[in-house]
Amino acid sequence: MSQLTNLLKRIALWRVWPLMRKEFIQARRDRRTLAMIFVQPIISLTLLGYALNTDVKNLATAVYDQSRSPESRALINAFSASGYFVVSEYAASYDQVRRLLDAGQVKAALIIPPHYAPSIQAGQKTPVQFFVDGADPAVALPALSYASLIANEHSTALIAGSLKGFSFALPIDFRPRILYNPDLSVTILRVPGLVGTVLQWISLALVALSIVREREQGTMEQLMVTPLRSIELMLGKMLPFVVISLADVTLALLVAILVFGMPMNGSALLLYTLSVVFLIFSLGIGLFISTVAQTQDQAQQLMGAIILPTILLSGFMFPLESMPGPAQTFARFLPLTHFLVIVRGIVVKGVGLEALWSQTAMLAAMGLVTLVVSALRFQKRVG
Repeated sequence: MSQLTNLLKRIALWRVWPLMRKEFIQARRDRRTLAMIFVQPIISLTLLGYALNTDVKNLATAVYDQSRSPESRALINAFSASGYFVVSEYAASYDQVRRLLDAGQVKAALIIPPHYAPSIQAGQKTPVQFFVDGADPAVALPALSYASLIANEHSTALIAGSLKGFSFALPIDFRPRILYNPDLSVTILRVPGLVGTVLQWISLALVALSIVREREQGTMEQLMVTPLRSIELMLGKMLPFVVISLADVTLALLVAILVFGMPMNGSALLLYTLSVVFLIFSLGIGLFISTVAQTQDQAQQLMGAIILPTILLSGFMFPLESMPGPAQTFARFLPLTHFLVIVRGIVVKGVGLEALWSQTAMLAAMGLVTLVVSALRFQKRVG
């Protein structure tokens, strides 16, 4: 630490600025870098935002209505009006229902028995079948839950209609309430996480590939014979990408808000500030990779080895609570795990630093350690 402190005291910003200016100019002229900065975040957010949306809506549904009565049509309308199911086929037999499900033409089927209307009118319990294609559990489980909820609500409405004029009360007045995301939209969960994931990937790649490219092209040696000290060279290479990464944050937020309707309930200034804290780690890792990799291909392989487990174990793809104990412990040492809590807390919940201080402290500590180790290694490599 004392060695790094001495290096910081020797920094001359007037020597760093020309190198920073060079990085901005080079990024502007390099089409691949421009595509990585501005095009890749938009494409990644848009494609992943739609691909990772597991909300089940407009599910193709077959109906085999053997009752053909106003009561059965009311039940069918309840399913259609929910927005979760779309009646795409009216079947004439069980065999036709099975064929539709086998061919994948529908994902669910509602079977109403012939005696449905008389049973409802008599106040009797009436069995109604509902088939779901279980080949894809990610679709089947939500569909089954929605169907059960619709059937229960319709049953309650029928009971209320039959007891009109009578006063009755249920023994429990249960009033559940879902906070922050009342519609349980998966988009609200995924898209803020995508902002953090894309930010880490872009910032890490920009630093690592920029320095390795300089080494491949032989221009790093030219920089090393200039009056620039190693710490000044490091800052000159990293600081432009801090600015560029923050621009990517803005771009990612605009796509998330305008395309996916993501809310922005908290402070944008706080989000930008804590994004810089997160960037410290990503830039440090990118710097470390640049001291290990000899070619851009090696750098990309190392980045993939870091990004893949980070995405899978950080809580972005899968809930931390569903992971085994060792995986949860490992996840707590991933900066993206803490940054996802920060982004979702600010964007979705609208909370402030008082609710996020522990994640921020952990993120800052990991980022500082990573940056110090990487800076000392970089200084030793080019010094």
